[in-house]
Amino acid sequence: MTQTPKMVKRKVAVALAILCIATIVGLNVSIVTYYSEISNKNNQIQTLNDQIATLQTQVANITSPAPKLLSIGMQYFDNRTNPNAPFLHITGYIVNVGTGTANNCKLQINAIQNGNSTAINTSVPVNPVAPGTYQKIDAQLPYTGEPIIAYSPNLEWGT
Repeated sequence: MTQTPKMVKRKVAVALAILCIATIVGLNVSIVTYYSEISNKNNQIQTLNDQIATLQTQVANITSPAPKLLSIGMQYFDNRTNPNAPFLHITGYIVNVGTGTANNCKLQINAIQNGNSTAINTSVPVNPVAPGTYQKIDAQLPYTGEPIIAYSPNLEWGT
């Protein structure tokens, strides 16, 4: 029994149809998998870019110039050699250990007399201090009344 050419054509057509359907299904699975992988990679890239931006901000903050003042060898002497004109004598150095110039510098002084009354509440202006340099302080702050029993200095500056 021999097959007729019509029968062969039908079997070939069915086989080709099955092959086309399998190819289309395979292509669809490949495309879905590809887009899923691309989406995952894009998410990873975005996460890494966010980390880079965070690190760049941290590096910029570390390297941006910032002044840092310290007082070195500061001495506060209540000079009452003339009881009618006492003064607080302040000497020492203001040093900039930061990486930027300190501007608008001042040494704020608050001095207290017996009875918790304020003898001095003022500031001593300090010239701008470049990084790695110092300013010498030698100031006399006059006051009236009883001797000073306590004082509190505070360094202030801007950038």
